[in-house]
Amino acid sequence: MVHVGHVYDFDIYLKLQDTKRLFAAKGVPLTRVHLIMMSRSETRLYVREEEWVAARDEFEHDMKYVFTDPRLDSRQKADLIYTLAMQSIRDAYNGLIPRAIVDVQKDADEQVKHILSDEEVLGHLRLMSASGGSTYQHSLRVGIYATALLLKLMGERLTSAQIRRISMGFFLHDIGMARVPMQILTKPGRLDDFEMRLIRMHPIWGQKRMIATGSLSLEAVNIILAHHEHMDGSGYPHKRSQDGIPLYARICAIADAFEALTAARPYRKPLAPFPALKVMYQDLSHGFDPELFTAFVKLLGPEA
Repeated sequence: MVHVGHVYDFDIYLKLQDTKRLFAAKGVPLTRVHLIMMSRSETRLYVREEEWVAARDEFEHDMKYVFTDPRLDSRQKADLIYTLAMQSIRDAYNGLIPRAIVDVQKDADEQVKHILSDEEVLGHLRLMSASGGSTYQHSLRVGIYATALLLKLMGERLTSAQIRRISMGFFLHDIGMARVPMQILTKPGRLDDFEMRLIRMHPIWGQKRMIATGSLSLEAVNIILAHHEHMDGSGYPHKRSQDGIPLYARICAIADAFEALTAARPYRKPLAPFPALKVMYQDLSHGFDPELFTAFVKLLGPEA
């Protein structure tokens, strides 16, 4: 992600043994010497906490370099992707750490990184990142929230391998959005009927794509297909209801809605976590599984 000639608006530090030393000063172009220094030590770079927001925005803008940088192996890419996604969730809480994040970091961060380092998953995430819009960052945050809820509910009954097979569906639930035209994804106003019909095709497009690759489990493919179904049958694409909606898709639906409400969109500002949960509660009568929603509220903790 760092490359010769690039200038950053913040200081970058490099960890040498147990000490963090200045790697590149703010406003100074990177040179080949910088890259040689980095190659002789860890590739992990650091910024000061007060400059993190500026650094995060810059790094997220340059994510296309992460996916194609030959100096980074798949695990290093996963570490960086995961770190940026976790920090963006903390940002939504204005520095507070919801219990969901504590639980993920305690019990699942290695599993999440393992998922994100999978070459197949990286390839699909790269596709979403290249397609622009907010789909890529949204998918990462939904994957983290949904994995945390899955662990809370079933962590003791599932093996690590089963959790990874299921959670891949959380992280790739919106892969079908890659077929939606960019002007629709970034449209600041209300979508017309035709545009909405295209949007509502993304679960089917995603299911077909992943069936064709043969790389995901049946549970993960079902998440991709059914994460917009509603408990009363008013969702899409097949108007399934109640137990006709797979359990893991119901988990994803809650994480999906919460992330969408707490993230900025071209057509509205983000809600704070607690108001977002209030909106979801008002929709509980037809939208979400009430038991899963209660578990999700408890997962977020009092800080929400």
